[in-house]
Amino acid sequence: MVLYSRHVSKCCIYNIKGHTVQLLSMVSVGDSSPLISIYVRGALSMAFCAIGDIGNLIDFFSFTSWLFYALSFISLIILRARRRHLPPNKDIFQVPIIIPVVMILVAVYLIVVPVIANPKLPFLYAAIFMLGGLVFYFPFVYCKIKFKWFDQVTLFFQLLCQVGIPSRNL
Repeated sequence: MVLYSRHVSKCCIYNIKGHTVQLLSMVSVGDSSPLISIYVRGALSMAFCAIGDIGNLIDFFSFTSWLFYALSFISLIILRARRRHLPPNKDIFQVPIIIPVVMILVAVYLIVVPVIANPKLPFLYAAIFMLGGLVFYFPFVYCKIKFKWFDQVTLFFQLLCQVGIPSRNL
């Protein structure tokens, strides 16, 4: 439960930064817990367990997790290369460049080997689904397109679940 709570809290922080729908970033008025995020993640977890084999779910979760880890390590190397001209900062923890390179190789291995060893069509579906997220990212996050009716939906669920926008010092 502790790991689940930490992951929900991390998702709530991402929501506060504007990466997803505002409703998911709201916290309970009484105890400042991210109730909506907990409800949504719990419902999604139960739905995934009900419709599929748990072994396949673990395989696909591992596939997507290591894909995002690899992208994170690649972005670290790109940032280090682009900010090479800046003086070193003593407050920022820096790792030798060999560590991200090794981790990229490990991540690529853990992504490619399961697909080659046991090719399944859902691996392709997972990759297409992740790339399909760009279809929603550009108009709604990058271009900041908003629907007016979605504010009423947010208000309805805000009143129903007794949640509000958290303060910055939370």
